[in-house]
Amino acid sequence: MISQDVVVATRFLAHLADLPLECDGTTRALSHLLNHAHVEHEVHVGALEVDGVGRIDHHWWIKLRDSFVCDARTVMWLVPEACVQQGVFNPSPLMSYKTEAILFPECNATIFWILTGQSSQSFLTHFNNHGHTSI
Repeated sequence: MISQDVVVATRFLAHLADLPLECDGTTRALSHLLNHAHVEHEVHVGALEVDGVGRIDHHWWIKLRDSFVCDARTVMWLVPEACVQQGVFNPSPLMSYKTEAILFPECNATIFWILTGQSSQSFLTHFNNHGHTSI
């Protein structure tokens, strides 16, 4: 059964996916929203290697407490193959995340506004007004 944390992260990430951000910006914005929703998570910086596809040397992602990964930018840097997952998922055995640092999840409204062009409060209000469960 998929946890409520995975559902919340998936919905947030879907709303952030179209922003012109790379992995670091998307990860920071998502971390901020997950903090507001009281979802435990870790912000990871390191590398991602997908067997037979390629490697991203400087990459950011979020790990939820149930081992799900939130990664919105794999296809930006790797050829879109069936084994290259993106979004919120349990990584396939072909995907190898190598953590170099775990950062404290940021909860900074100013950075969120700079990255997304809106306050987290307006984002959450819009999110909640479009049929999503209140956070």
